Amino acid sequence: MDTTEGDISKESLKPLEMNEVAALTHTSLLRQASAVAVDAALQLLHRTLRASVDFSAQYRKQLNEVIDLMEFCTVTIRNAGQHDSMWELLVAARSHADSLKQQLRDLNIMMGYAYVVLENAGMTAYMNGVESTATAAQQAITNAKHELEQEAQMNHALEIQYVYAHTCYIKATQQLDEEQEMIENITTTPNDGFTEGETDHQEASTC
Repeated sequence: MDTTEGDISKESLKPLEMNEVAALTHTSLLRQASAVAVDAALQLLHRTLRASVDFSAQYRKQLNEVIDLMEFCTVTIRNAGQHDSMWELLVAARSHADSLKQQLRDLNIMMGYAYVVLENAGMTAYMNGVESTATAAQQAITNAKHELEQEAQMNHALEIQYVYAHTCYIKATQQLDEEQEMIENITTTPNDGFTEGETDHQEASTC
């Protein structure tokens, strides 16, 4: 029979009660099995969490490298040789960062399943009278969610820095294009100087 999250809660669950003599053996076995299930679910949660935190740290390290390369490309945009060599490194670094981010997304999906497994194991332990184990399972879930939330905030803050660095690069390329267009107009137009609109030309603001 299928159940939904709204159908099951600790308030609606009650520890199993078996009055027959044989129930003593069944109760003991059920409690042992519940404890084993919670322990296995805890291992799954902790190992997935550690992998997620590790990939998150790698992602930030790689994204920092991407930001540094992007800033260098912005500074050297007028030097084609240096810019092009750094740009190749930037493309490779950004590809690696995207790969790490995708793996991080996959681990976050896995964490969602790990939460469900541990929640269900905790409920089973509660029903079998192992309340302390059920409480420990819920606390582990709360701690894991808090840790991943902190990781997500650090990643988001760094991604904002990347967007800013990329915006600066785009502005620099637009400014360079405008200057090159002006030079082409000067060399191809047989007049004595700039037009009125060109004399009013202002450089793009720096980042």
